Amino acid sequence: MISYWEKDIFAQADFIVIGAGIIGLSTAISLRMRHKKAKVLVLERGTFPTGASTRNAGFACFGSLTELAANIKEWGEDTTYTMVEKRKKGLEFLRNRLGSDEACGYEQFGGYELITEQQMPHLEALHNMNTMLTPLFGESPFIDHSAYKQRFGFGDTVAALLYCPYEGQIHSGKTMSSLALYAKQMGVEILYGVNVQSLCSDDKGVDLEVHIAPLHSHSSLRAEVKY
Repeated sequence: MISYWEKDIFAQADFIVIGAGIIGLSTAISLRMRHKKAKVLVLERGTFPTGASTRNAGFACFGSLTELAANIKEWGEDTTYTMVEKRKKGLEFLRNRLGSDEACGYEQFGGYELITEQQMPHLEALHNMNTMLTPLFGESPFIDHSAYKQRFGFGDTVAALLYCPYEGQIHSGKTMSSLALYAKQMGVEILYGVNVQSLCSDDKGVDLEVHIAPLHSHSSLRAEVKY
């Protein structure tokens, strides 16, 4: 059971976002920017975001040659190009929103893909892949560094070595901490330990049944635009 005061402040909002990960907080921030008078509430079931946003390896990448070659085979060049473009722009948008690379621990060291003998046919796609992606990056994103293979100590199991200077990494913990701080500064409310059990919508809004872990109780919340 939550108190009258808690219910008066937290039980209703114009927009309620489920999940305080990168997607959830980014959505809440964008809603707040678009609707400046709106009350935006984010519900997170953990004591801090414990999903993919803080449990990934921090790869800030757009796809390897073999991965993108498989994507082209399945989806075609246009769809694959659009996907790479969205990944690139999405990372740039996140970095710009947080204001500095230090805020998300972003570092661009580049990355290597190790090509096995079985994967060698994929190298036939190298020229076409670079031709397709050069307009997006300004230069060829994949470079054949097979000459460095012995220097790195790779044996015969590695047939070729591809280098991409645009591969980077982020610090997932720093990213989420900075994003949460930014959201709060924008006026977004974030409630932790609230697990959404069910949703029920009507013509005016959505009712949410939630379990509030710290209180060991259930309650109802409602999202309805009132401003």
